[in-house]
Amino acid sequence: MSVMADQQAAMFGECCFDVGDVKITMGTGTFMDINTGVKPHTSLAGLYPLVGWKIGSDVVYLAEGNAADTGTAIKWAQELELFSDVTETSDMAYSVSDSDGVCFVPSFSGLQAPLNDPRACASLMGLKPSTTKSHLVRAILESVAFRNKQLYETMLKETHIPITQIRVDGGVSSNDFVTQLTADLFGRKLVRPQHLEMSSLGAAFVAGLAVVMRNLEILLTSVFPFRFCPPPSKQCPSLPKPSPRLNKWGPTPCAQQPTDDDEYELCDQNDNFCHKPPGGPPPPRLPKPLPRESPKLPVLPRQDMKPRQFESNSLPVMHTEQKPCPKAFSLDLKRPKIPLPQFTPPKPAERGNAAAENGSTDQDKDADVYNKPWFASACDRKTADDALLRSNKDGAFMVRKSSGQDVRQPYTLVVFYNGRVYNIPIRFMPSTRQYALGREKKGEEYFSSVSHIIENHQRNLLVLIDSQSNSKDATKLYYPVKP
Repeated sequence: MSVMADQQAAMFGECCFDVGDVKITMGTGTFMDINTGVKPHTSLAGLYPLVGWKIGSDVVYLAEGNAADTGTAIKWAQELELFSDVTETSDMAYSVSDSDGVCFVPSFSGLQAPLNDPRACASLMGLKPSTTKSHLVRAILESVAFRNKQLYETMLKETHIPITQIRVDGGVSSNDFVTQLTADLFGRKLVRPQHLEMSSLGAAFVAGLAVVMRNLEILLTSVFPFRFCPPPSKQCPSLPKPSPRLNKWGPTPCAQQPTDDDEYELCDQNDNFCHKPPGGPPPPRLPKPLPRESPKLPVLPRQDMKPRQFESNSLPVMHTEQKPCPKAFSLDLKRPKIPLPQFTPPKPAERGNAAAENGSTDQDKDADVYNKPWFASACDRKTADDALLRSNKDGAFMVRKSSGQDVRQPYTLVVFYNGRVYNIPIRFMPSTRQYALGREKKGEEYFSSVSHIIENHQRNLLVLIDSQSNSKDATKLYYPVKP
């Protein structure tokens, strides 16, 4: 027997065990929770800290935001006889191109985070003679997705935690229109399990963990095949067109998780150093990791069943061609022919190179790589690859300066796994002064420094893609190496 609070149990049932995992339960109200790890989050915008669970001596904390009137608003519309069955609402919303300017504010119980106005009144605005029941239903469903967007942006700005995955559950999450529009507003995929009532499942997980299962790894292995719905058997309806008021929502400032076909990064197509280590048999090959939307434990077996995904179209991938490594600069000062000491002022070219060297140091400090144990500075590619091959440790890594002259790709992350060396470019966006890992992709994560990228993947799996076989592996960054 186990006793857990509703949202903590749903979080555990969704297997949101890692920092940055997010769960959205859409029932009578919406509850959005993020795993904040071992530290509770203090908020100024209305998120509140929760104790998630305690296993042994380890306590996991959550931060939660809620919107009180989700299922309440839909039930109210049903009582007005806008529809007879809630399963009709998604098709009704898709039957019109927009809400015809109708706006609904779902505040029967006031508005919670981030507005925190208990006196806010529910309202329906923009009615015209051309307004139909379908327009009203679409406006009500859109209001649910817009409140989700508000909570999501608040969570990003307040916690400063990179969100790794988002899972949805609860009765309203079965509405395809609401879930798809939420994914579009977030600009990333959502995962919807087949079993939508996660609170009871989470309580059962905890009971099983205490009685017969001793760790989360075994727990996930035993229940995972039954958790996710198969992909849809028919083509999903077209995406909803935004109503006029959608324009006020700007893009989410912090893009996040890549799609399955565009995960972090592949072994460079021009890589001549992806080879097995010299001498001796290669280390045993570990099982393939699950896709990112599953719990991120590398020991889990690959499953045939895949979660339903809601995501926007991916942007085209831009490939950049690396330039050959420039020759190292060296001062060539000739010894004077006369015995008296002489001072030779530096030549303009020498002063330029010294300035460039100082600029490089400043760049390293800005990227927070200077004097890090994993930073190999201007080490060339072959030297870096050979050093990792000699280490022969899965998860060995270093960061070196990229061979090319492109300021938008100043560094390269080099990782050893399963007998291969992967060179992953680290891109720099001058406009935002942020860094991203791998080639440009839809929904990628941005970091304030290279050091933050390393810290993230010391906690979370890094997906590696071999460009030759298109096979995927995953590892965390375990062992810093210098040549």
